[in-house]
Amino acid sequence: MAAFWIFFCLSALPAAHPIHLTLTDMAYSEKEKSLQVIHKIFVDDLELQMEQMEKERGREIRLQLNTPKEHPDAGKYLQAYVNALFQVKVNGKTLSGNLLGKEYEGGAAWIYVEFTQVPRPKQIEIRDEFLMSLYDDQNNLINLEVGDKKGSLRFRKGYVSDRVEF
Repeated sequence: MAAFWIFFCLSALPAAHPIHLTLTDMAYSEKEKSLQVIHKIFVDDLELQMEQMEKERGREIRLQLNTPKEHPDAGKYLQAYVNALFQVKVNGKTLSGNLLGKEYEGGAAWIYVEFTQVPRPKQIEIRDEFLMSLYDDQNNLINLEVGDKKGSLRFRKGYVSDRVEF
């Protein structure tokens, strides 16, 4: 229920936002043997960090996310962004996620990622560096669900990795 209120409050914020927060929901599907992930990130922050990362790689791009002029390779850049800044290990094994897609709602981007062929997690280790290089007050919240067990993690500058036991 708390996650709902956080999502609701974030949805109601205007495009220029006074807080720096990302939200992630992760759920293990026993039937699909997959870890399904939904990230919610403010579009302006996401675009800024993605463009900065590409500039560091020697590529000047204008993504123009959530506009009619959105870069045709935005999905490719988003996949690279997620792979670089969000890593997951299950039972000690590093996973590779597949970007399923994205949607925009107001000033937020919903990013859908799936990790496939995942054994039932006994331990999930996460490294989440979304937007950490942009803001000293950045907070990234993650809610996890494996069967009937739930857990939450909070990441901030200087604390970008943690694990949960199930």
